[in-house]
Amino acid sequence: MIHLICNNANSKKDGIGDYSYHLYKALQQEFAGDVFIHSASSGIKGRLEKVLSFKMSQVLAKVSCKLKTNDIVILEYPFVECNILILLFLWVLRAVLLHRNGVFVLSLHEYERVNFLRKFITRHFISSADLVLVTDQQTKSWISSKYHKPVFIRTIPSNIFEKPEAEINKNRKAFIYFGLITKAKAIDEMLQAWKKFNSNQEYILYFLTSSQFTNDYEKYGVKYLPNLNNTDVVRYFCKAAFCILPIIPSVSVINASYKTSLLYHCIPIGHFDEEISAGQFCINVNGNSVDDLLQGLKESQELGESEYAHKISIIKKLPQATFEKTASEYIEAIECYYGNFKK
Repeated sequence: MIHLICNNANSKKDGIGDYSYHLYKALQQEFAGDVFIHSASSGIKGRLEKVLSFKMSQVLAKVSCKLKTNDIVILEYPFVECNILILLFLWVLRAVLLHRNGVFVLSLHEYERVNFLRKFITRHFISSADLVLVTDQQTKSWISSKYHKPVFIRTIPSNIFEKPEAEINKNRKAFIYFGLITKAKAIDEMLQAWKKFNSNQEYILYFLTSSQFTNDYEKYGVKYLPNLNNTDVVRYFCKAAFCILPIIPSVSVINASYKTSLLYHCIPIGHFDEEISAGQFCINVNGNSVDDLLQGLKESQELGESEYAHKISIIKKLPQATFEKTASEYIEAIECYYGNFKK
């Protein structure tokens, strides 16, 4: 039996929660046994709720009471909620798993960019885990050398994967931003760059987000589209030729908006890590300043038809991650650690 623990399952305001719900559905298909998801809505109503909520602690307590012999617990972290007292409930969960001969799997989405408190909590989750799933080789090497635990790399698909209702029809003067508004994104710099770029009002920026946003840039072609369903998100990705990714410090392969842009053949614009920029299919800028992002926007329109078509042809050939494949990677990692784990 698999118990999947996450924060804000199936929420558009929590990328990891949204991912976890899709993973849960895929695990139900890939694993012949029972799969249960355990979640709570918390941490998305402000900073105070993030640090004071006990909802995820209560989830861990409930799972501890449900565990049977040889059960598997998969925990998707970090949560939006960030109450340090959750560690008490983690240690209880760990003790019950040891008693039941179960396995604790930590699926770690991020470490380097989170604050000190989250890093402190994360290190305790790593210490308590039997095995850890990560998205990049650097994190894998760090955990393996510091904690001497089995670590496996798993892919992160886009949370948006619907097939387009109509043929993809790109407008090279149409751009898209898709994602939450957080401190890890240079949103103000992006909009200031856009204001300079579109001073003649030739272009359009589809601004898709579930976050609160006051659109002071409407006269500069910024079309604010809040809380769209997946079908409508896909429709705007099919219109846009370029996707702006103002991710601090850089865009990596774990970024869901980046994955979505490739799925619907949008050329990504942003400051990319070496793994992505080496592919020659994106428009890579030096950073996330106004001038850097402005340069990227200008370069998008300086692409000749052949160069634009070449980048799109590379994107079309890139392998696309799926939740079914990712679910299989989870199961394979557990089987590698725990020999009698059966599909």
